[in-house]
Amino acid sequence: AIELNSRSAFKPCSWFQVAFRYRLRDANYQTRVESQGPVEPESLSNIFSYDMTAFPIPEVSVTGSFSQENFYTKSDRAASLVPTFTGDVDTWLFGIAYAPREHLSFDGTASYTRTNNFNDFTDIGLPLGSDFNRVEVAFGVNWKPKKDISIGPRYAFYHYKSNHKSEIGDYNVNLISLEVSLALA
Repeated sequence: AIELNSRSAFKPCSWFQVAFRYRLRDANYQTRVESQGPVEPESLSNIFSYDMTAFPIPEVSVTGSFSQENFYTKSDRAASLVPTFTGDVDTWLFGIAYAPREHLSFDGTASYTRTNNFNDFTDIGLPLGSDFNRVEVAFGVNWKPKKDISIGPRYAFYHYKSNHKSEIGDYNVNLISLEVSLALA
């Protein structure tokens, strides 16, 4: 696999920054079906991300981001049997962090991901698809009662809605977690 990353940022003033990131991922896999020889599909992803971050006051940071992933997977050997699958995934993200004290911070994020790439190849037995809407919302606290101890309760909600032609299984998840870390000297 080959992976390349690049990032450009522009900070026109002390409290605002915009950035662009590009990531290329080229991977080859080897798969095998019993009683058949190996197949080496190729997967190529181009991921473009645009970020804006603002610090309206020293204790607060606000981030907005849009990311688009364009990808395809194909197999030259099996091209007559397995068509090239292409997909585009768009994600919007909003986050805010507030640190009223040096050892206490609050954060929240919300994201929405959409993809609409269902390729109905059911006539050859391959309903390929990446077609869903996903919403994620999370809130957390990070408290450091001592220099080497950190306690972080977190709540997250996940909603996943699929295209029922490509998959089944819409779901909602509520997740409550607690992270405790201790730095050993």
